[in-house]
Amino acid sequence: MRRRLATGAGVLCLLGLLRAARDLEIREPFVTVAGQTAPSPGITLAGAGIVVRTHDVLLQHLRVRVGDLPDGEPKDRRRAIHMIGAKDGSLDVFNVVVDHCSTSWATDECITTWYPGVRDVTIRQCIVGETLSHAGHDKGEHSKGMLLGDYAKRVAVIGNLFASNRDRNPHVKSDVSALIVALLVGFGLGLVTAYV
Repeated sequence: MRRRLATGAGVLCLLGLLRAARDLEIREPFVTVAGQTAPSPGITLAGAGIVVRTHDVLLQHLRVRVGDLPDGEPKDRRRAIHMIGAKDGSLDVFNVVVDHCSTSWATDECITTWYPGVRDVTIRQCIVGETLSHAGHDKGEHSKGMLLGDYAKRVAVIGNLFASNRDRNPHVKSDVSALIVALLVGFGLGLVTAYV
């Protein structure tokens, strides 16, 4: 799966529980991961997340359960789904749709966008919940739902359920354009927050 996502080559049929210690990266464009086509019980990625570093990507009907096992990515960077450009803006990440995905047990945020070049992203009908509070993050308590990081443009967060996260349900950083229509449930101190 890692090779196919990295190269964008061919059709990949998956089902069941997929365990990974490192994030799966999508670096080539025009990739669709359609979890709804898998037989029951569908697709669950455990132990790592998905990083999108390209354009024209569709992620549908996936369950991502990152967790806090001792092996894997550093605990301050364990996210379920992460759309990341480049600090200097040289990498374009656009036309990304995350649809009907369930994300939980991240030690950082469940879903994030970060760096310039990230634009035209839709996150819809997803569950963003049960981020882990004291699970090894450098900052201690870190139960955070979603972060729309600096400079992301035209991000739509529509019809998502944010449940049992202490903060960032979602959090919008500086110079971000976003439309947010969400359902918030569960404990937490921070609902929708933003830097202005």
